[in-house]
Amino acid sequence: MNIGDRYYYTGDQANVSDFGTITKLENDKWGSFFFGKLDDGREQKRIHLIAFEKGVGQRFKTIEQYNQEREIAFKRLEQFISKK
Repeated sequence: MNIGDRYYYTGDQANVSDFGTITKLENDKWGSFFFGKLDDGREQKRIHLIAFEKGVGQRFKTIEQYNQEREIAFKRLEQFISKK
C-alpha cells in the first residue's frame, strides 16, 4: 500500500460504503496502519492494514480486488440470465 492508492470501504449497518484514498501510512510496534479519506469527505484514521486481508467480514478492498470481484459478479449474472 502506498499514499495515494485508492481503496473501497464496504461499509456496515451504520456507515455507508464508499471509495477512498490513502493519505498517510504509519508503522509502530503494534503494526502498520493507514489513514484515508473517503470520496464523500469522511476521514478514516489509524486503520490496521490487516483490514485489507481477504476473509469473512473484510471491510477494505484494494481497487484491484474490488474490480476483479465486480467482474466475476457480472460474469455470473450474465451466465444466470442466459440460462433463463
